[in-house]
Amino acid sequence: MKSKTKRRLSWGGSTAATVFFIVALMWGPWLIEGDHVRDNTLAPSAGIIITGLRTAIVAVLAGLIALGSLHLSYRNHKISLDQLRETQKQFDLAQRQFAQTQEQFAHTQAKDQRQEELTREGQVTDRYVEAIKLLSADGRMQCLGGLYSLERIMRDSEKDHATVVEVLAAFIRAHAPLEKGGKGEKDDAHPTGAAEDGYRFVPKEEVRAALTVLGRRPPRDESFRVDLSDTALHGAQLPSARLDRANLFGVDLSEADLSAARLTGADLTAADLSSADLTGADLTGAVLHETDLTDVVLKSTDLDGTTFQNVGGCTVESLLPALLSSSTKLPPELANDQRIQARIRECESEQGSGRAATMGLAGRLEERPSGLARTAARSSDIYT
Repeated sequence: MKSKTKRRLSWGGSTAATVFFIVALMWGPWLIEGDHVRDNTLAPSAGIIITGLRTAIVAVLAGLIALGSLHLSYRNHKISLDQLRETQKQFDLAQRQFAQTQEQFAHTQAKDQRQEELTREGQVTDRYVEAIKLLSADGRMQCLGGLYSLERIMRDSEKDHATVVEVLAAFIRAHAPLEKGGKGEKDDAHPTGAAEDGYRFVPKEEVRAALTVLGRRPPRDESFRVDLSDTALHGAQLPSARLDRANLFGVDLSEADLSAARLTGADLTAADLSSADLTGADLTGAVLHETDLTDVVLKSTDLDGTTFQNVGGCTVESLLPALLSSSTKLPPELANDQRIQARIRECESEQGSGRAATMGLAGRLEERPSGLARTAARSSDIYT
């Protein structure tokens, strides 16, 4: 109702102003300067007076219109500024709401992730408890199931890697202890056929399974040392096993298969490696102190930085097939042998040739683009 009244007043005012302008334009000069216009003596100037007055009226009207337009422009600009401020407020409010929504989403996501981790850790814990129960069961199959369940846990959960390795090592130490006489616990199923007074047996099946799981564990950074000290692992099958930095003090690994095994930095002090197969094994930095190396197979075994001290059964003939270097710490009677020195020079020469070949190949690959460029240049010369 009010808007209709305003429109009516606006139209009425506009009509009245128009009528007033027309009246002022037509009869204004007569009303203002009527006496002079009617004077016969000023007849020639009457038209000038009328034109001047009408021009003044038009100029005043134009000024009023311009003033009105300026006022309307100011009002529109003010309205636009108010709308812009309101829009900016709404945008800021929307941004704050979006930030709050993001924060709530991040909080919910972190909470869900934490809950998922707790659930997964709970499941792993349950699986771990069940595996430990199986390890302590009387049946061999249950024990094997517990071992392979621990392997699955170790692969699935990096956080439990160290714990599972420690459990496996403790299981091996408990089930394959080294007797005072240096012989392992008897397992009637797997005799070696040795003499009765020196009768030794390969580890039990569950011990072999634990060794297999331990040897093929996932490659991860380990700040601890695998402790298999004082264990009877005669005849153990450990090809390609990962036993880096392992504590193998006093372990019986006679007749064991350690081909391609990784024993870098391992402590083999007082260990029995007689008749063990170390073909292609990596013993860089390992310590062999008072170690029995009788009839050991060292073909292509990397002995770079390996320490031999008071070892037994180690001969020049057994060392010649190995990969020796000047950093291999051998007893004086072996290190001063001319055949050993020749073998060291041969291995270091082969190693240097291998590095040179690798560097040469890299250099040729780097030079190949320039060679192609020269070929292209020669082709261009031919055609030009």
